[in-house]
Amino acid sequence: MLMAIATTGKDFSSPLDPRFGRAQGFLIVDADRNEIVEYISNPNVSAGGGAGISTAQMLANRGVRVVIAGAVGPNAFGVLNSAGIAMYSTAGLSTVQNAIDAFAAGKLNAIKSPAAAGHQHKQGNGFGRNRW
Repeated sequence: MLMAIATTGKDFSSPLDPRFGRAQGFLIVDADRNEIVEYISNPNVSAGGGAGISTAQMLANRGVRVVIAGAVGPNAFGVLNSAGIAMYSTAGLSTVQNAIDAFAAGKLNAIKSPAAAGHQHKQGNGFGRNRW
C-alpha cells in the first residue's frame, strides 16, 4: 500500500510539513515494505489557487491509498475522499519516521472532516486588494 507523507525533505528523518496542498513535497512510501518509492517536489507550492485539488489529484494518479499531513482543506478533502484515500493527521509528530511508526501502531488520528477554508494562507479582503 502506498502512502504519501507531507514533508520538507527526502528521507525518513525529514521534518513533516503541516500543509497539504502547498506542502513542499511528499515522500511516497510503500507501507508494506517500509521503503521510500519516490520523493515528489510539490509543483503546487506557489499555485495561485486550486493547490489542494491539484495536489490531491496528483497523489491519486500515483496510486496513493493513504495521505498523512497536518491538515487538508475542503476541496482537497473532497477529491481525496472521492478517490477512497484515507487521511491521517500529523499533529504532535515531527518526522516522517514518527508518522510511519504512529501509522503502523494505529496511533494516528484519522482526518474525518476538512480544515477550514483559507486556513493556510491569507486570501485577501474580497475588495480586490490584499491587506497584509
